[in-house]
Amino acid sequence: MAMILHELGTNARKYGALSRAGGTVDIRWTVRPEQLALSWTERGGPSVRAPVRRGFGSRLIEATVRGVHGNADMSLEAEGVRWEIQFPLPDDEGSAQEAGKGRAGQGSLAEQAGLAPSREPAWRNLAGKHVLVVEDEPLLALDIVGQLEDAGTIIVGPAADPRAALDLIAHHRIDVALLDANLSGEPVDDIAHALAAQSIPFLFMSGYGRENLPQAFPHIELLSKPFDPRQLLTLADRMLA
Repeated sequence: MAMILHELGTNARKYGALSRAGGTVDIRWTVRPEQLALSWTERGGPSVRAPVRRGFGSRLIEATVRGVHGNADMSLEAEGVRWEIQFPLPDDEGSAQEAGKGRAGQGSLAEQAGLAPSREPAWRNLAGKHVLVVEDEPLLALDIVGQLEDAGTIIVGPAADPRAALDLIAHHRIDVALLDANLSGEPVDDIAHALAAQSIPFLFMSGYGRENLPQAFPHIELLSKPFDPRQLLTLADRMLA
């Protein structure tokens, strides 16, 4: 939501209602059972004419909302741009916490390996290494990239679809790869095979069980979503060691 509001505000300031004195933005939201609905309406800006070029900000908003199985619709009205955005929500905060506890109780492979976050983490093997990030959810990808950069790595990507990932593997140095196991419904088998062909160590990231992973790679580590970013860094560091 923070990323979406930032992009909407930036676009309104540069091109929309907030680029002119007297322009306004009306923001309304409604919390319904299992859904948050947000309405963003601009008034008093420059004349809006179709077609409007879909820039990076609009694509980022749409991709971010799709990443959490929501909807984002932009419409052009006489007085300005209007966005209608819906996000799915858990029943309540307590149920979300209980669901998280249930997953933790089952124990991810990372937890079984004893990778609880340490207070003073040190990822000596990551510094200066080239890490490929393959993740189709923009906000999660940005978070992973930020954590890796703080650990001193050089980021390759991130890639959000198989074609982009395969292109990066073919043309860039990669020391280790972090592979989302489901790219908007597209299988990642070809990516895993390409990494294995070049002997590049990698791990899977997934919110589902191992039965949903490429069957040819039963030995590859699975990091269950949601995860503590420090767990991811610890696993990547150990693969490089």
